[in-house]
Amino acid sequence: MFGQKDREARAAPSEAARGSNPTPPAVGHDETNADIDDLRRIAGGDVRALRRLYDRHARAVYAFALRRLEDAADAEEVVGDTFYAVWQRAAAFGGRSAARTWILGIARHKVLDVLRRRGEAVAEPLDEPLIESLPDPADAPLDRLCARADAAALDRALRALPPEQREALYLFAYEGLSLAEIGAIQNAPVATVGSRLHLARRTLRKLLGDGKASA
Repeated sequence: MFGQKDREARAAPSEAARGSNPTPPAVGHDETNADIDDLRRIAGGDVRALRRLYDRHARAVYAFALRRLEDAADAEEVVGDTFYAVWQRAAAFGGRSAARTWILGIARHKVLDVLRRRGEAVAEPLDEPLIESLPDPADAPLDRLCARADAAALDRALRALPPEQREALYLFAYEGLSLAEIGAIQNAPVATVGSRLHLARRTLRKLLGDGKASA
């Protein structure tokens, strides 16, 4: 049986998690310091600190989960389960990554739990090709191509990507994470993350450039 604090930590995600803006806000220096302080307080049982952390990061967790699960109810469940896990495991945060990176790593495990419950295969691919020489992931021509594409065509192109590539691209493009941070979330070497980004961008360029995504 959960205690009062456990029940509060388990509270269902609010509208703040979904938000009106699908792009989560970036995390600045002050927010990073606040995250570290709040995680320390959460480890000591401070529910108010958990609420503050939730307010800063719930929308990012929801957007991340929704991109993979494509179901609002399941994404909301991931938000609740993620922050309950944060409540339980805050003392384990060692500061080796940003708090949001750590939280998204927890969220990814919760997303995989949902996929397993659906009966979907979630095994990480073992035969991904590694690109020996990768260009800078910041690909301005592709960014311009995506900007010109209509929303439906871009969405279809993104859905055509393998889940790990789509996830890596989301974390890089929308969360602004480094390859190392994405690797920590995906439990993958930096070289593998770089390959996923390269292959994802190559596929998007092909689909959006030759019109196949709008077929």
